[in-house]
Amino acid sequence: MNREAMFEKIGKDAKGKKLIDGLPEEFVFDVEKVPLLYTGLDGNTKRLDGKSTVINKTTGKAYGPVSDNYCPIANREALGSVGYIKDMTLRKYGEAKNGTQWLIGELPERKILGDEFKPFVVFRNSFSGASMIQMAMAPLRVVCKNQISMAIRTSNYSYSLRHTKNAGEKMEEAHVIMNKAINFMDDLEHQAEYFAKLKVGGKETEAIVDEMFPVNPKESELQQERAIARRAAFIEALRAPDLANFGGTAWGLINAYSDVITHYQPVRTTETVQENRFLTITFDPRWMSAFIKAVQRVAA
Repeated sequence: MNREAMFEKIGKDAKGKKLIDGLPEEFVFDVEKVPLLYTGLDGNTKRLDGKSTVINKTTGKAYGPVSDNYCPIANREALGSVGYIKDMTLRKYGEAKNGTQWLIGELPERKILGDEFKPFVVFRNSFSGASMIQMAMAPLRVVCKNQISMAIRTSNYSYSLRHTKNAGEKMEEAHVIMNKAINFMDDLEHQAEYFAKLKVGGKETEAIVDEMFPVNPKESELQQERAIARRAAFIEALRAPDLANFGGTAWGLINAYSDVITHYQPVRTTETVQENRFLTITFDPRWMSAFIKAVQRVAA
């Protein structure tokens, strides 16, 4: 498997870029919601009932249809939390095909159970309804570059806000959360210590593999081949030298699983696919939560 951080080949490098209030200058613009119009069969311009669109007032770009209740929050406010995190350096940024704009900040490295971890903070905002205003921690285990996206929604170091009238007020709460973001690694270390003490035997590991990487004979031959390949990739990651110290533990299984999920190459390898995978894995912790629940069911 490729040993490279998921975000290395997507977006733009922020190093040397002009920043305004901590944001790339192309992210700093005002937005306006306007009624969505269409030309009827009679040739007259009409309003599409209940629908509007958000306009970039600098470029004139329209970000797609939203409801009339949608209240766009410009990046300067929505992503302004980047300025509240101590010792953070803006690393990368980009705009997804659906108009979602995202930022990645980097925090100082620290060790967890003898391994170097690099904490990253990921922000995103959208004016098309494709995503909420969100922040999530994405720590990277340096030795194998796998992303440990654990307990994102249940931690005190993340937030998700909808584009509503009171979103601006809630941003103040988000800024408070950001002041505590560096403490996320303390909680991750406590989780790592807990899972490193949970023992998982060979039979239990086989049961987890069957549950998380099922081979369904009712599926197509190609789908079965992909499932088999992922099973093999998981076993390979589990036996890797960098996990030797965590063999037979839940922490070793968690690292092997995150290694497969964050490095396994999809059939289509376009930048759009890679970008979507990175954002999905970062902001939707269900993929890891399901695995952790499976491990805890069988762990001694």
